[in-house]
Amino acid sequence: MSEYQFVAFRAVDAPVSGDDLEFMREQSSRAEITPHEFTNEYHYGDFHGDAEEMLRRGYDVHLHYANFGIRKIMIRLPGGLPDPEAASHYLDGESLAFTPDDAGPGGILRVAPYFESGILEDYWDHWKLIDHLKTLRQEILDGDLRPLYIAALAVGIDDNHDPKESLEPPLPAGMNELTEAQRALAEFYVIDEAIVSVVAVESLPRPQRTDRQQAWSAWIRSQPVEQKDAWLCQLMESTDHAVRRTILQLYRQSNPAGCWPTTNVERTLKQILQVADDVRDGRIPAPKPQHRPQPSEPPPQQSAPQQTEWQRRLATIAANPAPLIRQAEKLIDNKRSSDYAEAAQLLCDLREALAGTDREDLAFAEARRLKEKYPHRHAMIRTLRDHGLLPGR
Repeated sequence: MSEYQFVAFRAVDAPVSGDDLEFMREQSSRAEITPHEFTNEYHYGDFHGDAEEMLRRGYDVHLHYANFGIRKIMIRLPGGLPDPEAASHYLDGESLAFTPDDAGPGGILRVAPYFESGILEDYWDHWKLIDHLKTLRQEILDGDLRPLYIAALAVGIDDNHDPKESLEPPLPAGMNELTEAQRALAEFYVIDEAIVSVVAVESLPRPQRTDRQQAWSAWIRSQPVEQKDAWLCQLMESTDHAVRRTILQLYRQSNPAGCWPTTNVERTLKQILQVADDVRDGRIPAPKPQHRPQPSEPPPQQSAPQQTEWQRRLATIAANPAPLIRQAEKLIDNKRSSDYAEAAQLLCDLREALAGTDREDLAFAEARRLKEKYPHRHAMIRTLRDHGLLPGR
């Protein structure tokens, strides 16, 4: 079969305009180019445009597929990675890397595992995948570590790495309920259902997150009237909607994503692949994850009065978190594993009580403070990590 390449870019935050759009047109004489999309297919020849500069100038996601082994994704993150410390456990600096801008917090996330020509079957859902990448970008900006985990698996089993030498990175919560975009990413990198079922069995339940529309609404209400009037005037005058990109960047800066819970399983990728082979060949059934409630969840079979009591407890905590924080630190001072676990659960209760408010990061901030205050209490730090209050190692 002849060589085939698919090169695409999409704008998410705002359309490309002005000199930037003219720059996009200079990158290819044959591509279909609009303020929202750049798409080209090659049956001969190559794309010679500057993909990273195109992302810096307005497009937000990029896909480059070739049937001779190229499967590259790049995503523009204007505010950088939401949790750089957590993300660092998935990046290798080469095939999975974040390249920061020369100035400012932004940068480009690059996923480019290496595959020898002819190793993988042809992939034909690239038109759908490029649209899924828009959703995937938002998930990453929201602090979801599952896309980075899937990308790290792809890199760890590519033709430049030995799965026997590649250790599994921290396992994010929610691997047993991947989003449609995450499933598309896994399929693109040949992470099939067997592999997902093997890793998902050890994954914590997906954390509950504030509805984005509600979060936007609360943030908009908190902005000065003069600022909102200025934005509206800019929107009425503008033809390129650049103000939307500005508003989103300000929102993301003032609403950092919370820590995504992870688990450290300590196994090699080869071990995962071997179990997945057994599942695929029918030698063992696919593992079924057991629902393990997060420490902050109330018991699932409580009666209505108990549920009401739980809600009253959360309201009390939200009204005055200080007593709970003091109680947690007293437990930490006991230097016992059981007390570490009880203190972590108190902070999880605080996390749930403040979810969706302007103080929702308080539990994570308290966990970070305890880690800094007691850097050598490894059991305490591990317990806080296991409860999703600190990023994985």
